[in-house]
Amino acid sequence: MQFHLETTLDSAQQLIAHGANELVQGRYIQMPQEILADASRFDAINRVMHDLLDRLATNSPERIAPAGGETR
Repeated sequence: MQFHLETTLDSAQQLIAHGANELVQGRYIQMPQEILADASRFDAINRVMHDLLDRLATNSPERIAPAGGETR
């Protein structure tokens, strides 16, 4: 499975259920048991995503005052 910060345990289980035939042995292919081995990893990547989005929202151009002084 390609790494995506928004992946949850449920969405990974659904991808596996609906695409199991595409999971064949290969150097860069994880088997379902490897993908689902540690459910806490999904919580961790979701926290990273939320932190990243919060940081982007906090530093967005709309919140930064232009040279004239007023915020947009």
